[in-house]
Amino acid sequence: MLTIIDTTPAVEHREQQAGRCSRRTYAHGVKFSADELADSTEVAEILGLSTPRSVSTYRARHEDFPVPGVEKGHGRCVLWLRADIEAWAKRRP
Repeated sequence: MLTIIDTTPAVEHREQQAGRCSRRTYAHGVKFSADELADSTEVAEILGLSTPRSVSTYRARHEDFPVPGVEKGHGRCVLWLRADIEAWAKRRP
C-alpha cells in the first residue's frame, strides 16, 4: 500500500512559470495500492495514444483531464488512479 502524506481530496495547483502553465497535485492521507495506479505508459495504452509523451499533451489540452494521484515534480514520477483515467476515457467522444 502506497500512502500519500498530506488531505483528501487531491488539490490541483496551477502556476505560471516562464510563460507556461504547470500543475502540481497534492493528495493528503490517501492510500492507493500499486495496482490502482497507472504511469504515463499505461495511461497512453488506456487512451489509445501512440506514445507516453502524448499524455502530457492531453493534460495541457484537456482541462477535465484527471488530476494525478501522485506527482513528484517537474520531469519526475506522475501516477494517476487507473479508475479515473478509464472513466475519463469513457466520457470522451
